[in-house]
Amino acid sequence: MAINDLRSEPFHTMVVLGESHVAGMCATQEPRRWVNIVADLITHFQGEPVVLHNKGIGANAISPRSPGYAASAKPSALERYHDDVIALKPDLFILAYGLNDMRAGMPPEDFRQDLARIITEVKEACAPVTVLTAVYHMSAYDWYPPYDVGSVAATEVFNLVIRQLAEQHGCILADIWAAEGQADWVVHPDTVHANDLGHLLIGHRVFEAIATHCSGVGARVTAELTQDRAETQPAPGCPAHDGPAPPLDSARDGPPALLGGPELVEGPPAAVAVTPTPAAVIPSRQARNLAPAVASSRAQGGLPAFGGGLARLRLRHSERDEESRHRQGRLLGFFARSECWGRPS
Repeated sequence: MAINDLRSEPFHTMVVLGESHVAGMCATQEPRRWVNIVADLITHFQGEPVVLHNKGIGANAISPRSPGYAASAKPSALERYHDDVIALKPDLFILAYGLNDMRAGMPPEDFRQDLARIITEVKEACAPVTVLTAVYHMSAYDWYPPYDVGSVAATEVFNLVIRQLAEQHGCILADIWAAEGQADWVVHPDTVHANDLGHLLIGHRVFEAIATHCSGVGARVTAELTQDRAETQPAPGCPAHDGPAPPLDSARDGPPALLGGPELVEGPPAAVAVTPTPAAVIPSRQARNLAPAVASSRAQGGLPAFGGGLARLRLRHSERDEESRHRQGRLLGFFARSECWGRPS
């Protein structure tokens, strides 16, 4: 199934609205918070910085009608999204709620309505790419009243609601519940929050979801690949650009040595060594043009070597055979005459 490209340009402003996981609870350092991991990965691959606004508040609730609201840190998401999200005009908006509301026993339909309101009004105001995250994994559910009535079954219901909202509103779903794999060792001993490993898994899953739906995230690597391809094209006017490569004379030049392979030995005492290095490229079309010469060499007892990747031909001279050195020198001359086949990377 084809994936829609939701944004072909790099991101500039990223806002994450959520509770204690977003705030970075139990991460040992700020760069290890999952929101920072996502921002760093986006910046790296798109080639320009995205400004991160972390709007996480520990013990936060989705709205005043959440059963845990009285004990929660305020204001709730529904009371602050105008100032904390819309006013910042993000082009990337990550909305991460559900854990505290599920743990406090909020009816799933109430949660659906509140989350849908935030999604709808933010989209109408600034039309960002919007990411919804699933509810996190916990290793225990019966601590910390009034947040002590949750369960795996309740988590699965909330995650279904979040998935349905993502489909209904055209949002990206980052399934961090699946990313954590219900592994208790990615959860801090407090039983609620992710440890450093958990934050890493969550951050990578959120980045994966964004990167596979927004081509702009790959702007830098795409530009580098395009440049590399342009640099390895044959130069206009080169003979190899318009026709096949000149054939090798095996009697004169010895067996041809192509890219790859650790060593070529025609027979003692001469040796031809090939050392892999990202230095030169022979495009596949020109390599195919060498096939007749290779077949001829095989018929005369030569042992050509083939391999993938980039390589530079290096000849190891044998002190025991003067003729071998002359033959290898002529082989280098052949490649020098054909240098327009590929350029150094």
